[in-house]
Amino acid sequence: MLKKVFRLSKKKDFESIFKNGVFFSGPGMSLRAKKNDLAYSRFAVVTSLKVSKKAVERNRLRRQITEVLRKRFDRIGKGFDAVFIVKKDLLEKKYGQIETEVEKILKKARIL
Repeated sequence: MLKKVFRLSKKKDFESIFKNGVFFSGPGMSLRAKKNDLAYSRFAVVTSLKVSKKAVERNRLRRQITEVLRKRFDRIGKGFDAVFIVKKDLLEKKYGQIETEVEKILKKARIL
């Protein structure tokens, strides 16, 4: 789990990212990212009911993505706010595939 400092939680932050952020897409997830004026990056993972009706499955995906971020946090660029939006395709993937997908989308966004 990411430390609380590195997590996005306020509604105004989400609104700002969705309104002014840059959009990147992959087969299993999308990413909205925006520069912030902080010395560190903050992240959030959104999994809607459209992904799965089961909270267990949604939470598992959320935990796996945040774990990938936590492992690579020292390599992630500073000063970004980013929201991962999970798609239904990610449910069938194993952890290793999720890991490579997160890396690809972060590289595409030039955050990693």
